[in-house]
Amino acid sequence: MARRLLWSTEPQSMLWLFLAQGSAEVDRIDALFGRIGELSAAMANLEGACALDAYRRLRTVLDGVTAAELEEAIERVGALDRSLGELARALDRLRRLKEQADGWPPTRG
Repeated sequence: MARRLLWSTEPQSMLWLFLAQGSAEVDRIDALFGRIGELSAAMANLEGACALDAYRRLRTVLDGVTAAELEEAIERVGALDRSLGELARALDRLRRLKEQADGWPPTRG
């Protein structure tokens, strides 16, 4: 087993071989892992608090909105999407027309 660990290039095997040597570096790494765990827990708590705050604000806003108003907003957004699509197609046609016009009249060489 030790010989396999010694000649292995797998990161896990190399880590275990390093840890088996029992240096002061191991203690520093262990302390670092502990701090990382503490930071991870703090971030999870912060994310939970932020999510709860966002939920409360969203709920406050949406409590005053009726289902009919939401449906109307969906319809308006759909109409706007269609209008913007038509505008994009018209601008594309205009671009192609300009490209053709820029080459007119043909120059004599």
